[in-house]
Amino acid sequence: MTPIAVIGAGSWGTALALVLARNGSPTRLWDINESLVASLKKDRCNLAYDIPEKFPDSLEVFESLESLLADVQDVLIVVPSHVFVRVCQTIQPLLPANVRLAWATKGFAPTPPYFLDYFVGEIFSKDTPMALLCGPSFAKEVAAEQPTAINLTGNNEAFIESLLKRFVCRNFRLQRRADLVGIQLCTVTKNILAIAAGICDGLGYAANTRSAMLAKGLQETQRLILAVGGKADTILSLAGVGDTILTCTDNQSRNRRFGLALGRGGHIVQAKKDIGQAVEGYDNVKQLQEIANQHQLILPIFNGMYRYFYADLSLEKLADIFISV
Repeated sequence: MTPIAVIGAGSWGTALALVLARNGSPTRLWDINESLVASLKKDRCNLAYDIPEKFPDSLEVFESLESLLADVQDVLIVVPSHVFVRVCQTIQPLLPANVRLAWATKGFAPTPPYFLDYFVGEIFSKDTPMALLCGPSFAKEVAAEQPTAINLTGNNEAFIESLLKRFVCRNFRLQRRADLVGIQLCTVTKNILAIAAGICDGLGYAANTRSAMLAKGLQETQRLILAVGGKADTILSLAGVGDTILTCTDNQSRNRRFGLALGRGGHIVQAKKDIGQAVEGYDNVKQLQEIANQHQLILPIFNGMYRYFYADLSLEKLADIFISV
């Protein structure tokens, strides 16, 4: 089997690299953080991101991006969404014309039209085989080989089949889904809803309030999916309702923890600093509101989150929106 290069050695990138390597795929791992790379090579695990599982021999850590990508056709990008485009621009000259690009990045790019597959098509080619992995999956649990199932979607049958062979094993399953745009949207909405769920709990509201808000948020997500050309039943997928349930109900979610801090009276800047990693939901609220405006959609939950972050809506008024009908 040919090697696959994983770009991004945070918790999620490391966990996916472990799945690949354990499953017999020659796996290369790189990160822009030189001190992190040095510790990965020394410790043969990722203690910086609380992943103590030892790297198999088939997982090789690279110091040089050029060496990482030498003679590689398949690439998996696992970086925060706000740097995804920049990473693609950096690696494009280093890759062959027949490159196949997958990503497990969740969220929007910072600039319109926001969807990551658009930028892959612009930087590489619209015919470039591309794929997205997304679903209910905490990195630490995947690294610890807890049974996990997520969605795999893309535009090229041969690439999809290749990724299935690389990834699928007893404790890690991929369910195919033919809706690249809809799945991408779910990676955004579930994080915003997780912040909202955290706010509910931080304010001291009980399960009734949170559940009503989530039901309405999922309905709004389905309307958004249809508006951008996705499929109605994508909301019921692992990446849709599955990842929303996971992210909104477990404190391993940094978006939920961010919301909890805000609901308990914390300041946005300090709450983000305390999380210590990208809070994708906060970054994507404004972009989602722009898409809703473009399609003339009235979405009270997502609009309420936008107004809370960027206007003068109070937490109490936001909570009223969560349970209004």
